[in-house]
Amino acid sequence: MVRVENALAELREIVSDHSHADEVRCRRLLLRATSAIPDLILAATLSDRAGLMIVTLDMVEALGDDRASHVRMIMDTLNEIEAASRPQ
Repeated sequence: MVRVENALAELREIVSDHSHADEVRCRRLLLRATSAIPDLILAATLSDRAGLMIVTLDMVEALGDDRASHVRMIMDTLNEIEAASRPQ
């Protein structure tokens, strides 16, 4: 569980920091964060959703959309990953 928490904490830091997100690093962290989810389809879905939103964060801002609302959506998805990773 510590591994999942560390990965989620690092992803949250990447998202809240206004720097460019490294796609490969984020994918690795998402794999680590979803590794404790027993439902593989749910794990893949949440990982894909968060991954796409994280790597498009710069594009969202460049297109003039609200970065804060996009960050909230990413954080919500990371919270879903955290909840799904908890032992039942």
